[in-house]
Amino acid sequence: MSLVRTAIAAPAAVLLRLAASLLFLALASLPSGRAQAAGTDLVRPARDRFDFGRYEDAIRIVDSLTSQKLLTSGDDLTEAWRIHALSNLYLGRRDAAVLSFQQLLSIDPDFQLDPLLVPPAAIELLEKTRTEMRDFLEPIRARRRAIAAQEEQQPGAPGSTGACPPQQLVLQRVENTPFIVNFLPLGAAQIAQGRSRVGVIFAVGQSLAVAGTIYTWTQVEARIESDGRVKPANLSAARGWRTANWVFFGAALALYTGGVIDAVVHYEESRLTGFELGEVPAERERQSAATQTLFVAPVEGGAAAGIAGTF
Repeated sequence: MSLVRTAIAAPAAVLLRLAASLLFLALASLPSGRAQAAGTDLVRPARDRFDFGRYEDAIRIVDSLTSQKLLTSGDDLTEAWRIHALSNLYLGRRDAAVLSFQQLLSIDPDFQLDPLLVPPAAIELLEKTRTEMRDFLEPIRARRRAIAAQEEQQPGAPGSTGACPPQQLVLQRVENTPFIVNFLPLGAAQIAQGRSRVGVIFAVGQSLAVAGTIYTWTQVEARIESDGRVKPANLSAARGWRTANWVFFGAALALYTGGVIDAVVHYEESRLTGFELGEVPAERERQSAATQTLFVAPVEGGAAAGIAGTF
């Protein structure tokens, strides 16, 4: 009897291993989430690395795409910042994840994470960030509602040419300014804050003060002889130029100090800026196709993996 059981168990074990191997190959061959959507080829490498837990690589790819401004569609930008935020969160970089969520929400204020694919901590952090940004997000929602209302206009309406005209897609992003920028001279700090007029005033004032300091110093040096002394005939003029030199130097120092104080008073670590991405058709055709997503997410005591799909 034991021999019969062994003969039956052996092929059963082989079949189980074969089935597990086939399931693994099937999972590996499935396309990542939204990989079949149009215009997401640039984001796919980052998504692939994110799905397999290579979070540092995913972050580097997204940083490269965004720094070079290669992503032009709202869907691509949203997906890229989703990957960036979750990757930072999974690596324990909560502050970096918050900044990434800010970028994401500035594109889509009502974006939601799938609770089946991400841990509750990620959803809680996204909602907390949304709450903190509510004053910034409302103008973006209003803009999106206005665009949506125009897209809902039926062709053939009075004054219509048969189709809604293309709309300009304007996205807003969060720009983070390091605190050290406040110490830049010549109005650079004010310009970085978006206050160009004040920056120009400081730039002109400091430039004139520095130029005056240099010019008066050359006049003093011109009246000093090779032995380091000043002729009695030139002593009065040299003293006058020396006094003017100190006045210009003090003005330059005062203007620089005032510029730093002004920049610190008006400093904001994050601010919203708008940028136009070009014309987008008022009516979009969305392809609905079945997709499958292979996901890996950290959980307490290990990691979870599975498949999510839309049909």
